[in-house]
Amino acid sequence: LVTIIGAFAGATSMALGSYNSLRSELDFARSHRQKLSIASPLRLVVVMFVAYLIGSFIPLLPFLFSFAFFLTLKFVAFCSLLGLFVAGALKARVTHRVWWRSGFEMTLLGVCAAIVSLLAGYIIGLLL
Repeated sequence: LVTIIGAFAGATSMALGSYNSLRSELDFARSHRQKLSIASPLRLVVVMFVAYLIGSFIPLLPFLFSFAFFLTLKFVAFCSLLGLFVAGALKARVTHRVWWRSGFEMTLLGVCAAIVSLLAGYIIGLLL
């Protein structure tokens, strides 16, 4: 239940952050008399919310169908790392960077985010 609530909170945060970012970009462009052709803010919010929600539930699916927790955890960790690497490598097609370097960078950033989350959970667990 906590994970599901966290997924919805994260999706809401990302959606509103995207909206705020878009509004800031539009305000900046207007103040410098530039024109931007950007999709509707509402569409951006909905797309970000749904994409984040789907992305946050994908790693949870194997746990719903397995009773071998630690084996499932290893499988999900491997798939997450592989997914991060592939996303980074694909990003290189747009940014024109070296694919393996971009993949490694995305994987490293994901690992750093995971470590921060685990440390926060550990510290909060000690305090409770």
